[in-house]
Amino acid sequence: DGNGSVGAYSDGLMIVRKLMGVFPGEDLTNKAISSDATRNTNEIHQYIQSGIDSKALDIDQSDSVNAYGDGIMIMRHLMGVFPEQALIDKAIDSNSPYYPSNWNGVATNIDSLII
Repeated sequence: DGNGSVGAYSDGLMIVRKLMGVFPGEDLTNKAISSDATRNTNEIHQYIQSGIDSKALDIDQSDSVNAYGDGIMIMRHLMGVFPEQALIDKAIDSNSPYYPSNWNGVATNIDSLII
């Protein structure tokens, strides 16, 4: 949301919602956007969509971006309670060059998105 802080239940949740494709308009940001956000809902939709279109959100580099793979791994990483292999277990795409066990590569890709 552009507030300078990355959180699982704000930024991560909005990413997963967008990847699911069933949260139109304000539903994307409802109870997830920070009070000090610098982006409005439309700008957040566009910002996340640009990450989808550019494949920046394809954090396992499987050539597809999806909620139940990339989105879950992003949430897990931002939550900080899924160490090492648990980060990617049952979420990484078998087409990923990191499959089956390079959790560190996935974590590095997520960290590179945090600016």
